[in-house]
Amino acid sequence: MTYSAMHNVFTVWEEATHAPTAAQPGLLPPAAAFWLTGLLAVILGALLWQPFGYLAIPIALLFGRLMALDLTTYTLPNIYTIPLLVVGLFHALSHEQLAQAFIACVVIFFFNKTMAAANLRMARSVGVGGGDLKLLAALFAFMPLTTGFWAIAAGCLLYMPVAFAKPKATVPFGVPLIMGWVVLLRWPHLPNWLISTIS
Repeated sequence: MTYSAMHNVFTVWEEATHAPTAAQPGLLPPAAAFWLTGLLAVILGALLWQPFGYLAIPIALLFGRLMALDLTTYTLPNIYTIPLLVVGLFHALSHEQLAQAFIACVVIFFFNKTMAAANLRMARSVGVGGGDLKLLAALFAFMPLTTGFWAIAAGCLLYMPVAFAKPKATVPFGVPLIMGWVVLLRWPHLPNWLISTIS
């Protein structure tokens, strides 16, 4: 993949916080990033319209763009993940969830160090990068810890067919994270319903 090809995938503001040369071809061709962003934004906007109304539009655009970039370049630019994390921390502060958000950030920090050590030891990438971890931290800042774990589980279950279809491909971890997040935003009572159904 040449620099010029990757350069065409990212917008100017995305390049401000992420070098296209650091990206690599994803599960889908980079040329698909633009139309994929629009398609995903429409689907996510339709899913989130009922609980959020007009607020669903920026959420859908942000999540659609992050998913499209992760699917085509395995990147989640800081221009999106850092503000999302900061807004999440303010949300946690206003909802008296700052302690749990801090605990989640500490856990994610140690998880990051563990994954980095595993990468060095195995001399290969295991598919979890800094952008994924910032997105994960934002998820836990917006949601209680247990709900966040439910979101991860839901996303992984939804994404499982892709993992089976392309078993040797690196799975862009940001995509199932966002999918699970959207499921819990759309159906917040799903975990309680599942627990009551099982028990």
